[in-house]
Amino acid sequence: MDALRREHGREGEVGEEAAGFVSVLAATNAPEAIDSAFLRPGRFDRLVYVGLPDQQDRADILDRWRERMRWAEDMGVAELAEQTEGFSGADLANLMRRAALHALAAHKSPPWPDGGGRDGRASQGGSSEAAVPLPLIRREDVQAALRTCRATTSPESLSKFEAYRRLHGGSGE
Repeated sequence: MDALRREHGREGEVGEEAAGFVSVLAATNAPEAIDSAFLRPGRFDRLVYVGLPDQQDRADILDRWRERMRWAEDMGVAELAEQTEGFSGADLANLMRRAALHALAAHKSPPWPDGGGRDGRASQGGSSEAAVPLPLIRREDVQAALRTCRATTSPESLSKFEAYRRLHGGSGE
């Protein structure tokens, strides 16, 4: 952190006056490994603890996945959000990828219609290549994925993160 200050006077260093305002954004799942020098007063203005998504947040995350994939009519976002208590955003992403893989493997004759967009074709990120057909993800595909996917954040880790937040004054989200 001291290297960002002008007082050192060495050529090529970024000074407070030159930089104007310095923002540092970092994330970790091992807060105990943060060097205590970073936590001294005046170093970081704010520590923010971002916990696991609650049921509404999980529903919002799943809804974004639903926009990118084809879901059968019997697939409800609210129901799936309820079934995924303790899942992180990454865990939900893993779940949906596994459900899609299960759909591809389980439905040998692809259950997708012809056409573009949500009706069965994935965007190629703006390229002019042909769209890739997406399988229809059914309840059975998600249930199969749920049998193999688990929340990866243990209760012990959550307790450790919460204790760290209380000790260092990080705000909760």
